[in-house]
Amino acid sequence: MTDVQPPPDAEREYDAPTGGAHVASPPPPGPPPPPPPSPYGSALQPASNLNWSAEHKVRSPVNVWLLAIVTFGIYALVWYYKVNRELRDFDPAIDVKPGLAALALCVPIANFISVYHTGKRIAQAQQDAGLPATCSGGVGLLLGFVFGLYPLYYQGHLNKIWEAGR
Repeated sequence: MTDVQPPPDAEREYDAPTGGAHVASPPPPGPPPPPPPSPYGSALQPASNLNWSAEHKVRSPVNVWLLAIVTFGIYALVWYYKVNRELRDFDPAIDVKPGLAALALCVPIANFISVYHTGKRIAQAQQDAGLPATCSGGVGLLLGFVFGLYPLYYQGHLNKIWEAGR
């Protein structure tokens, strides 16, 4: 006959009438605690620190793109500055210097980085507004190589944010 010994860390209960020891089963685990609320919002709830009263302009994406072409890129620089300023004013967590972002469009290699990061900022603003983050900096960058279509793409996603706040 072999003696079965409980593991050393197991709880023991003693049976009073018989004096023998037996192992008690551990209590069932409870549900995990809920995660703390995020200050940046979620897909279900917008962040609480957003500035919906700041000036945000719903623009026609096609008009933005056409004006950029007709003005030989001058409107694109102005639009890019305004978009980055609107994002910064809307969400204090978005850290961007709009003038520097617009200036970066004039510098090779830096322009690609700036366009990519602006797409990420728009996605962050979408998420903070309680919308799914559907804007992609990578897609915006690729569309920049196709007739400079990134303003059309980015403005369409920005309009969704501004319309959600109305």
